[in-house]
Amino acid sequence: MMSDKTYLRIGLIAASAFFSGIVTAAPQNGIGVYLGVIGATQNNGVDSSGLSLGVDAQFVLNDDWSVAPYLMISSERDNASHTVSDGLAGVSLRRWFGEWFAGPQVFEHDLIVMSNGTVNSSAYGLSGGLVAGFEYANGWGAEAQADLFESTMSAKGVQRNALRLHLTYRWH
Repeated sequence: MMSDKTYLRIGLIAASAFFSGIVTAAPQNGIGVYLGVIGATQNNGVDSSGLSLGVDAQFVLNDDWSVAPYLMISSERDNASHTVSDGLAGVSLRRWFGEWFAGPQVFEHDLIVMSNGTVNSSAYGLSGGLVAGFEYANGWGAEAQADLFESTMSAKGVQRNALRLHLTYRWH
C-alpha cells in the first residue's frame, strides 16, 4: 500500500503540471507516457491499489476529436497481500474542449493475481470505460481513467472496476 506521503507527492506533481502550462492548445499528434496510481475493487470484496504506467500514440482527427491507442500496466497489492498485475491494450476516443478532453474507451485486459511466486488466478476479457483530462501545449497534462466492469471470461461473475490517476507527457 502507498503511504500518505506518496499520494501527497503525486498530488504536488500534478498541481505543478497544471499550473505550469496554462496555454490553450488544440490536440496534437504524438507519443504520450503516463505515470500514476490505481485503485480497484471487485464485486467479490477484493480491493487493490498500486502504480500504473502506460504509453499511447495520439492521432488527431480534427480540432475537436482524436483517437489514442494505448498500452497500460499496473502493479498492485490487494487486501489479502497478493500481487496483482493488470495489463491493458485499448483505444480511447477523445472529444476536446480547448485543452480539456473526455470520451469513451474500450480495451482488452489481462489480470494475474500471485502469491509467493505462484499464480493464484488469472482473468481476461474485453471491457470499456471513460477517460477525462487535460493536456497543455507544452506536453504536460493529467487524466483520470475509469476502467468499468472488467468482466472475466475465466472467472464468471467477477467484475472489477478501477480508477487510474495519471500525470502525462506528450512529445509532439
